[in-house]
Amino acid sequence: CLQHYNYLLTKQDQIQMQILKSHTRQPITILKDSETGQTVLNGYAVDIRYLHGSRNINWYGMFRLFDKDFRADLGFIPRVEYREYAAGTDYTFFSAKEGWWEKLKLGIDYSELKRSDGQLLNRLTAMKLTLFGTRQIHAYIKYENREEQYRNQSYKLQKLKLHHCMQPLDK
Repeated sequence: CLQHYNYLLTKQDQIQMQILKSHTRQPITILKDSETGQTVLNGYAVDIRYLHGSRNINWYGMFRLFDKDFRADLGFIPRVEYREYAAGTDYTFFSAKEGWWEKLKLGIDYSELKRSDGQLLNRLTAMKLTLFGTRQIHAYIKYENREEQYRNQSYKLQKLKLHHCMQPLDK
């Protein structure tokens, strides 16, 4: 069962929601290997997003929940029994006159992924600076600070990514 909603509150703001419900019958062969011992699994999933977009400022908030008994019978969802929260914003500066650059965008993002019992699985903080220029030039620098939990061990990862693309000049 699927319910999908997209509400346009204003020209710049919208709410997107998706509500999923699953009803799965376990085959006997899988049931023998299953930890639940249940023949039928009834679960649900929810995805809610608030999006704001304007010329200079964009921001979003997101909440996602997957029940422990949710199964994607006609799709692929590798993980259940978790909650995810995310938020981010960016600001775009536009060039005042024609030149080699057109706009500069600075953005930040934050997200947390937790099991339904509250245990942290993943936390991410990221910052990105992107430059858009003439002739399809774009470049960015992105910094990520991530913490992950696996088997009661905490792992920290910091990443710095540099990227540059351009369209060569015609001869």
